[in-house]
Formats: sequence, C-alpha cells, structure tokens
Amino acid sequence: MTFDVIVVGVGGHGSAAAYHLARRGMKVLALERFSIPHVMGSSHGYNRLLRVAYAEGATYVPLAQRARELWQALSMDSGDEVFLPTGSLDIGYADRLSVPKALASCKIHGLDHDVLDAGALRRRHPAWRPDADHIALWQPDGGLVRTERSILAHVRLALRHGAEVRALEPVSAIAAISGGGVRVTTPRTTYEADRAVVTAGAWVGKLIPELAGVVEVRRIPVAWFATRAPEIFAPDRFPVWTLDCSLGEFYGVPIDGHAGVKLGGPSSGDQPGRWRCDPDTIDRTPTDADWSPLAAVLSRHLPDAAGPPLAVQSGLITWTPDGNFAIDQVPSLPNVLAVSACSGHGFKFASLIGEIAADLAIDGGSRHDLSRFRLDRFLAAT
Repeated sequence: MTFDVIVVGVGGHGSAAAYHLARRGMKVLALERFSIPHVMGSSHGYNRLLRVAYAEGATYVPLAQRARELWQALSMDSGDEVFLPTGSLDIGYADRLSVPKALASCKIHGLDHDVLDAGALRRRHPAWRPDADHIALWQPDGGLVRTERSILAHVRLALRHGAEVRALEPVSAIAAISGGGVRVTTPRTTYEADRAVVTAGAWVGKLIPELAGVVEVRRIPVAWFATRAPEIFAPDRFPVWTLDCSLGEFYGVPIDGHAGVKLGGPSSGDQPGRWRCDPDTIDRTPTDADWSPLAAVLSRHLPDAAGPPLAVQSGLITWTPDGNFAIDQVPSLPNVLAVSACSGHGFKFASLIGEIAADLAIDGGSRHDLSRFRLDRFLAAT
C-alpha cells in the first residue's frame, strides 16, 4: 500500500503534521502505537502553557507567535476552542534564570509586557505569595493549549481531508527503498511511501539511528490539586505561569478541563540522568515522591491551591543535549524527516511544527530558520 507521506506517531506534532500534509493534498497515512489520544508519552495532561515571552531564547519568539496564530486558526476550523488566551506570568528573580531571559525576549521583539515587584504581583493576583525579592513578568499574549482536544481536532480535520489514521499499530522499523521512498513495518503489515515524518516522541531514538544514544527520555510527573477557592483559579482570572523559587523551577495553569489546579516541575533541564527511563519498561505508577515536591510549592506560594492531590500523571519528555528541538532530514534514511526531541517545551509549538513538517516534506524547505534544530550538531559531537 503506497502513500505520499507516512506520519509515525499521532501525538501533538504528528496529528498536526498529518493535518497540514492532508490539507495540502498529500495522500497521508498516520500510525500511532497507542490510542488517540493517550497518556503514555508526551502529549497529554489536559492543557499546556503557551508563552510568547520566551525565556528559552528570543529566537523562539517568532515561532511562538506563528504557533499562536495556528492554534487560533485550528479553533476556528475545528469549531473547538483549543487555545484559550489567559496571559502569562513568569515569576522569579531580577538577576538570574527565567525572568531576565523572558524580559530580554520582550524587548528584542517589542512585546507588550509589565514588570511587577512582589507587592504589585500580590495586588494584581492575590492568590500568589511571592518571596519578597521576587519579580514577575506579565505578558498578555500567553495562554493555554488544550492538549487532547487539539490532537483530536487535528485528527478530525486530517480525516476530513482524506488522511488515513490508524491507532494501536506500533512501527517497528523504517527502511529506505532502493531507488527512493521508504518502507514502514508494523506488526500488521508493511507500508510504502515517498517519504516519512517521524514524530515518535519518546520512541524516536529507537527509530532514528542518529538520535539513538543522543536523546534522553525522562519521566516527569505532573499533578492536579484540589483548591478551596476554585473561582480565583479560573482562566479568566488566573494566567498560566512559571515560577523560579528556592524549591526549583515550576509551571502551572488555571483550572481548565480538570477539577484541580495543574502544577509541574521541578525543571529537569539541567539535571541529566536523574529522571532517565526507557519508554517501553518505565513504571508510570504515581508515588508520593512525584507529587510531594509540588505540594510543597503550592503550600508556600499558592496556599489557596494547596489541597490534596486529585490526579498524578507521568509525561515522557525526550531531551536533546542542548535543549533545542530536532527537526531535520535523516542522513542515514533518505526521505525520512525527524521531528521530535523537544526537551519539555515543544507542545506549544505543535501547530507550527506540523506546518513546518509539511513544508519540509513537500517543498524541501521552510520560511523559518531551522538551523539550530539540525541533526548534524549531534553527529559533530560524537
């Protein structure tokens, strides 16, 4: 069975890629090893942050702006509000880590923003109990992306445009065909296509030789906590946020899609090996060690949200050595595009990454600067 493009993995990025490819007239097959959606990888948890004031680097700001446009377009096209504007708060310290970097992104790109001291933060958002030396960066373009709903919206539209989408069919091998094209093998059968887009998340290192032994899969817990004042954590009153404090770096979202306030962290970006796991053997059973550090953060800084845990999940985040994405043609597999390893900050860009994947698969290029996402940066280091 022959297709123009086979998409391997139908999470946040794969569902968006399948949609953009099918929308542009490609004959698309999208394969997912689990159900659609599912909680076994990186693309779950009801909602994720979208921050335009980007602490991870000012060069990401235009990408975040385009992703925001595409999330809004998906909301219109699907009839489902998958992106909810809330504004964003980055809370930290004036002289280190996230807030100075996010503020630099605002200044470089001329983004609307306010800088609040601890007192101003408490007056504007009374739920917060910042440290006396905390400052906060408010940016109105932030919001939350409804994860599972956005995946289903992309899949519905991909099907509407003629894509074939098959769940519960894991890919075991991808091989080049002599003379051009790719062969994709699953337990059910073998498929052929002109090219493949691999959006396999935590399984990308098992399918792409250039990423095997380079990327690190980490089990990262998130939890939802009951609150005695749910009205003050509603999306129209409480923005998405990041927090740098003495307990680590954390993030959270208002109550949306779940009865509790969502909280994730601490950041594992600078702690390689601590959460390393194998996606096929990892025990996802929640433990007290998963949620107790999160509860401590709420008790100190958001006491009205510091109720008992209502749910705890694990996300499998695939990290690259430099924390940047991997989006590139695979040298050892002609006609295969690797789109993965987003190091814990990629879901907000899924709408855009789907568009980029379609551009690269169809036209061989993108209007966006993708040089920092090339695979040869890993090969040069080995």
